[in-house]
Amino acid sequence: PATVTATAGSYSGVYDGSTHTTLPLCALAGSYTGSLTCANSPASVGPGIGSGTVTPTVTGGSANFAITSVNGSWSITNATSTVTVTCPASVTFNGAAQTPCTATVTGVGGLNQSVTVTYSNNTNAGTATANASFAGDTNHSASSNSKTFTINPVGVTATAGSYSGTADGSAHSPSACLLTGAYTVGLTCTNNPASVGPAVGSGTVTPVVTGGSANFAITPINGSWNITQAALTPTTTTVICPASVGYNGTAQTPCTATVTGSGGLNQSVPLQTTDQMSNDCNLCQQHQRRHGHGQCQLRGRRDLRIEQ
Repeated sequence: PATVTATAGSYSGVYDGSTHTTLPLCALAGSYTGSLTCANSPASVGPGIGSGTVTPTVTGGSANFAITSVNGSWSITNATSTVTVTCPASVTFNGAAQTPCTATVTGVGGLNQSVTVTYSNNTNAGTATANASFAGDTNHSASSNSKTFTINPVGVTATAGSYSGTADGSAHSPSACLLTGAYTVGLTCTNNPASVGPAVGSGTVTPVVTGGSANFAITPINGSWNITQAALTPTTTTVICPASVGYNGTAQTPCTATVTGSGGLNQSVPLQTTDQMSNDCNLCQQHQRRHGHGQCQLRGRRDLRIEQ
């Protein structure tokens, strides 16, 4: 018989979603091949990954040929995959875990699908990280990616209260301190000072915020207080004496005196002789300074007759 060698083709490549022909075509070699034909088996491989043998298939042979087969091989390996994570540059603190990112994996052969995103440090203000992983599939290798984004502090405005009025002898609380912003949970605001007066005066009321942290960007707005002098109201001293007393050789002191006025003034005062009456002015003036109003008018004079 005539000696003939039949050599099969081969294929080696990376998965691309397509089938591929095993090459070169099956070849016959010998001094005489007559009507023999040769084909690769399989003639094409893929598209999925895998490997195997390519054998030469000879037709037209007979006892006149001694055919030697030389096999080929094929191999298709995994393609790479790419995970893409998309995040905004920044978000604002809102007290909850922030999950603003998305992720997809792509690859040859039509791979294009969503991937679950996991997070770290994604609640408080600062830098958060988003991670996504693809475990791979039949034709693609595994891949992963990550991206960072910033959680900015939430803006909060703390507005102190105010008070304006006239002196009335009492202390007064400014209007309530107010917090405004998209998220204020955990914050409290109080006025400083918490009360003003009773004396005449003016000043600033500042907001004092507690419960704050790096998660809040607090803007304080001061209030004010102003207490002015009330309209002048006279003070009155009233002296009460009996009509007469009997002589006993000693200084007689049967009388009492009371001074009254606005702002709650109502108190006893010591009695004085005519030469000492000017001292009553001091009492009136002290009341006027304390309460921001009042007018010294001493009308409490009584004559006392001492009988024999």
